[in-house]
Amino acid sequence: MDSAKKRVLLLGGTGAMGVYLAPELLRLGYEVYITSRSARTAAERGIHYIKGNAKDLAFLDELLESKYDAIVDFMVYHTDEFAERYERLLANTEHYLFLSSYRVYGDNGRKPITEEAPRLLDSVKDEKYLATDEYGLTKARQENILAGAAKKNWTVLRPAITYSKDRFQLGTMEANEFLYRALRGKPIIFPRQMLGKQATMSWAGDVAKLIAKLTLNPNAMGEFFTVSTAEHHTWKEIVAYYKELLGVRVKIVDLDTYRRVIGRPWQIKYDRMLNRIIDNSKALAAAGMRQEDFMPLREGLRIELANFSKAPRYAAINKEREKKLDKITFAYFANLRLVLYNIAKKLYRMKKKNVPTKEIVKKVVRSKQFNKLVRPILLPFQIKSHLFSRIFYDGAIVTLTGNYNYGSVMQRWALQKTLKSCGYKFKLMDFKFMLAMSKKTGDRANVAKFVNKHLDKETFNPHFSKFYKAYIVGSDQVWRDFFNNDWNKFGRFFLNFVKGKSVKRIGYAISFGTDTLAGANIDAAKEKKIRPLVKKFNSISVREQSGTSLVKQLGGSAVRVLDPTLLLDAKKYSALVDNSKFSKKRTAPLFFYILDTNKYKEKIIDYYSETMQLDKDGIFPNNGKPLPPPEIWLKGFRDSRLVITDSFHGMVFSIINHTPFFVFANKARGIARMTELLDMLGIQNRIIVEGADVATLSENLSIDWDEVDKKLAEYRAESIQWLQKSLGV
Repeated sequence: MDSAKKRVLLLGGTGAMGVYLAPELLRLGYEVYITSRSARTAAERGIHYIKGNAKDLAFLDELLESKYDAIVDFMVYHTDEFAERYERLLANTEHYLFLSSYRVYGDNGRKPITEEAPRLLDSVKDEKYLATDEYGLTKARQENILAGAAKKNWTVLRPAITYSKDRFQLGTMEANEFLYRALRGKPIIFPRQMLGKQATMSWAGDVAKLIAKLTLNPNAMGEFFTVSTAEHHTWKEIVAYYKELLGVRVKIVDLDTYRRVIGRPWQIKYDRMLNRIIDNSKALAAAGMRQEDFMPLREGLRIELANFSKAPRYAAINKEREKKLDKITFAYFANLRLVLYNIAKKLYRMKKKNVPTKEIVKKVVRSKQFNKLVRPILLPFQIKSHLFSRIFYDGAIVTLTGNYNYGSVMQRWALQKTLKSCGYKFKLMDFKFMLAMSKKTGDRANVAKFVNKHLDKETFNPHFSKFYKAYIVGSDQVWRDFFNNDWNKFGRFFLNFVKGKSVKRIGYAISFGTDTLAGANIDAAKEKKIRPLVKKFNSISVREQSGTSLVKQLGGSAVRVLDPTLLLDAKKYSALVDNSKFSKKRTAPLFFYILDTNKYKEKIIDYYSETMQLDKDGIFPNNGKPLPPPEIWLKGFRDSRLVITDSFHGMVFSIINHTPFFVFANKARGIARMTELLDMLGIQNRIIVEGADVATLSENLSIDWDEVDKKLAEYRAESIQWLQKSLGV
């Protein structure tokens, strides 16, 4: 078959199998298009990413206007969702390949499973199970819909357990449940009754080869295929592979204990407790492959686990489940013994190299293992972390921690994350008066939960301030007096409580929130108090260019740097979304985030929604209603197709996620910082001046993101370099 110029669309093709299928299709001569909820850049020519949510019917319809020769559908649908879209998918392609699962098969005893084997949906009599939409039943019901379609240009693919770059399974456990523990030296559990059951596990690269060779294959039309290896092992043998290759420690438990802790009772009963031996002869014959072409399980696990362990990535970790597992496996004491052994080895090696004792102690007590396992022993004895700050932390960040608005919270998180990537550990300093302010914001409870979960913070105690070697003030409008001329409060942001000449004082991306000292509520009396404190700073940077002249008026000097949120790329923020329970929540194609609402802004949002035929949804944070969690806010900028905002950080996160946007010039909150950033990145045409006639508004969503990224990378490198230099790197 001449596949030159043939176009294949992968719906949701960024997962375990898609990462191998795309290059395999490319190797066979296809042009490959992949939908992704976040912006991605292809590493190979001939692979194209299309940003959007393939679950969104409007996006799908627009996508299908560009005809594709084949569509491989990795999406997970509810049955009603599939029913409303399968006809349009079949109508808009020559070949539609639907990813089902081997979990549709029922109990076949110890006989190999062929495509004709009974399915659970047709053979099980368990009414409770049949009343669910469990994965094996859902896929079977969707197979029935396809089988009844008028067009027969479909193929149903039933992969068995498939392991890949970030996808591993053991029993019913995923990587975030067993490898997360294994790589931390913690034991896992496995049910005794499952050990003798046969399982089939395939390498994603092999499954990708099968799918690629079935794509646009005339022999595959209207057929069902189990796309899998035929190699099978007992779970006991698979557990042994993980022990050998990764040192996984396993505590064998009874099935009830396993089910109670891990959950997924239907998957245990109607999959893992059945023997799964696959006959893949039908798929091999259609694809022209042999079983000998498949990667042996032990070798495939060895390769993928070695790569994974270098840079592991996990879905969300269930902390409650972790506690239960720790209790069952006596993990704490087992790990403490292992940690002490590793510490002893490290001490011995370092002593042999004549490393000074002080350096040895510092490295040991700053290690992750020490902090996780040894340090908790000290805390019950009230040995305060302040006293160990010189060992555990490099310093503290002083900023407006009482502000539970999205931008303020994300700049704090970003600064901590950036410092950590530079090798520094900094706490956020919570002042009691700021905490009192935050308690009044009941509508921001979701934001407070995020802060408590993701930010490393400590309540300020003036008696312990001397124990920190460095303080960073910023970012945010920290040098604008919001405190009704209360110097005891405002002075904290100039480090008036810090004693000692050896303590480093650094200002990062400080903002006055205005172009004048008067606008920042700094009068002559305050200026007199501020001047000597500013002179004590080792280095100061500001977020806006206008800030450099204001610092000069206060007797110091400053350079302009990026807001902390711009120091991180989109992947870091996407991880927050994808590891949260909100990852699957739908985002409207037009997302708005408006701080100061008025009729004009609402009119403009309606205009773009109607003109571009985009459903709209968004957040008005100051309407008194509870704010959605920050992960949903971040998701809006990532997954929408157009953003309209009047917020500086709304604009920032649109830029980070490569999402086209328009921003209202918000005079009350400072236009300078918006226009300066847009000028720096060469995208000045995104501003909407309030009151402008609708007829004059641009509808051009096109932005040269490559050029934006190039400029942003330069500013980002300069800002991080400035921060490292200020800290002494």
